[in-house]
Amino acid sequence: MSNLWHDLRYGVRTLYRNPRFAAVAVLALALGIGANTAIFSVVYGVLLKALPYEQPDRLAVMLRQSVRDGGPGGPVAPANFYDWRDQARSFEQMTAAEWWGPTLTGQDVPEKLNGLRASANLFEMLGVEPALGRGFRVEDESPQNERVVVLSHGLWQRRFGGRADVLGKTLRLDGEMFTVIGVMPQGFGFPTFWANRAEMWTPLVFTPERAQQRGGSSLRIFGRLKPETTLAQAQAEMSAISERLARQFPESNSDHGAIVESLHDKTVTEIRPTIVVLAGAVGFLLLIACVNVANLLLARATTREREVAVRSALGAGRWDVVRQLLAENVVLAVAAGALGVLFAAWGLNAVLAAIPETMKVSLPRREAIGLDGMVLAFAFLLSLATAALFGLAPARRSSRFELAAALKEGGRGTRGGGGRLRDALVVGEVALSLMLLAGAGLLIRSFVRLQAIDPGFEPHNVISMVVPVTGSQFGTPERKGPFYERLVENVAALPAVTSASVINHIPLEGDVWGTSFLIEGRAVPSPAETPVAAYRVAAPLYLQTIGATLVRGRDFEVTDSHNAPQVAIINETLARQHFNTEDPIGKRIRLGQAD
Repeated sequence: MSNLWHDLRYGVRTLYRNPRFAAVAVLALALGIGANTAIFSVVYGVLLKALPYEQPDRLAVMLRQSVRDGGPGGPVAPANFYDWRDQARSFEQMTAAEWWGPTLTGQDVPEKLNGLRASANLFEMLGVEPALGRGFRVEDESPQNERVVVLSHGLWQRRFGGRADVLGKTLRLDGEMFTVIGVMPQGFGFPTFWANRAEMWTPLVFTPERAQQRGGSSLRIFGRLKPETTLAQAQAEMSAISERLARQFPESNSDHGAIVESLHDKTVTEIRPTIVVLAGAVGFLLLIACVNVANLLLARATTREREVAVRSALGAGRWDVVRQLLAENVVLAVAAGALGVLFAAWGLNAVLAAIPETMKVSLPRREAIGLDGMVLAFAFLLSLATAALFGLAPARRSSRFELAAALKEGGRGTRGGGGRLRDALVVGEVALSLMLLAGAGLLIRSFVRLQAIDPGFEPHNVISMVVPVTGSQFGTPERKGPFYERLVENVAALPAVTSASVINHIPLEGDVWGTSFLIEGRAVPSPAETPVAAYRVAAPLYLQTIGATLVRGRDFEVTDSHNAPQVAIINETLARQHFNTEDPIGKRIRLGQAD
């Protein structure tokens, strides 16, 4: 141990006498270690770290899946959820949740919030207790009881200053009064995908009519598997239940299957390929840095042959020489690791802060990303690994020489410092660099092509805002329409505005409403074969406002009111798929199933 400590101190002195070499080597390695540490913090926080719930490996999500065309799965109707919950034996508990976007009023500034309506057993199933107050009880699901709400730690701090007297406080949400009964712990978030910006939760309360509906699917279903049950067994059981419901309710369930996935896998499935590719890219970057430093060490070994020869003549063995040179490499790597951690912290904070709010929803578990103990341990081990990777071959090469030749006058530097090895390292470095450049080139080309795709509208100089009226004096059906009409008129009258309109969801963002439809004059298909399309509800001048081109027909007009015949605009894809060579203008369709 004393020899190792001596070697480390000698290595520090040696590098101190060669500051330029040390600075270049440390900086090159620090960039590689920093990039790898930063990406590992993402890999660990998003992909590897367990979800912050009790026994998270037993948590699953169940979604409705089309038997006809598969797909990633979608929400479930209330009546189907109750059948799943009552008939399934693979789960200890099952809970349902649906998105909730209330407007908070009665405070200083009204605010549109993101929330979740969930079954009363949600927090119990997750095994997480509120940090303040209580969670839900079964009686909270009764329509006769007062409405209650649980806040996230962030919302509690942001809107209520972290005051303990928030418990029992009443909030006006969409015009209805809710009593605050609890505050969740800091860092708690649920769900981990879909609506992952929720910051308040309220019990899911159904009217008797809604509880019997098998249409209007809006629920995501979560469950905790029994200890002896596997995902495969749960999948088989849910498939069997779906088949029974399809036979029992063919008009609504004939195309309904079920898919069971691990909650963790569902959370990271979409982001995993991107993170893995980034990890591979920064891994190659570190290899290039190691090859660079190895080349520097080989070149430096040429000037140290006489020094090594003198030490050998004084009795130092080959292992003593290799150990000394490796100790210097460890000093380099540790210094580079410390600087790399600083680079990682700075870069990670800068990147996370630069992500727009609209894109953060696509990065699940971002709150788990950080330089914790596991990440720092990774950085330390990575530093030691790089010391061996870039230093072992030069150290061995430096210890293999002819003592007499090295001690001769002028013998220093005659062997070229391991020319073949240096040539091989240069070739490897060029190959790795070309791989990274090729990958970067492909990425840039893909980005350029994505930018060139025509989305069907012109997004430049178009701004949008959300103006909810639920719970306000304009929230009634009689006043909602006139309010939006006046709002559009006032906005359109602004000097810098050329056109204004409203729609329920802007393009490429928000929930996608889907409906089945029937074409007049054609045979009514079976429920499983009934076509389905996504649709929006828009006002006149919407197409003009977003810069969309109307290929045929006319735009909506003010006269297309509730009292006038209903009209619709379809896109070219629907026209091509369902009308073929027919002219769709003037044809009549019906939304929903036949009576």
